[in-house]
Amino acid sequence: ATPHGVMNVDRLSKGGRVFVSYRRSDSSGYVGRVRKELAKKFNLFRDLEDIAPGDDVSAAIRNTLSTSSVLLVIVGPEWLRARDEDGQMRLSNPQDYVRLEVLTAMERGLRVIPVLVGGSRMPSSRELPDGLHGFANFNALELSDMRWEYDLKKLVAVVRPIVDPWFRFRQVCLALVAIAVLTGGTVAISHITEGRRI
Repeated sequence: ATPHGVMNVDRLSKGGRVFVSYRRSDSSGYVGRVRKELAKKFNLFRDLEDIAPGDDVSAAIRNTLSTSSVLLVIVGPEWLRARDEDGQMRLSNPQDYVRLEVLTAMERGLRVIPVLVGGSRMPSSRELPDGLHGFANFNALELSDMRWEYDLKKLVAVVRPIVDPWFRFRQVCLALVAIAVLTGGTVAISHITEGRRI
């Protein structure tokens, strides 16, 4: 198990994966609520269940990200300020798993979406350690306690077409089929009515 937590979301249909990065000490409660909603839409991968004892955690993270389409970075109030036992910023440590996840995703050109929880704000470039300055450029999505359900639905709506590019196409096709059926039904009823009049 990793010290911050890793959750990987796999589409039920063929498509990319959603890798969710967070620190347990910062936002595990929020991630639990997010997981509850995502479980209705996606298959979930949890590090505690799917990274076996003895596995190389860094390699597991890289391998999972290699088959992912998007990285959701859950940013809580202590995400930036988290320190290790020596009082050093954890994001500055090359061995920090959150740093590894964000850097790997950026290097591989994955869609990176910061998700703000607990009233947190997006860190500025100057606040981030070397190598992570680019993270400040990503547009964030906030999950507010006041409008949690609405924001969570928005998150799902943003993620779905990323991992399943054909989702919108299928929606349009279904809408066209529905229109065709309704039109055909209207025409058929019109013919039947005209027949009865004759």
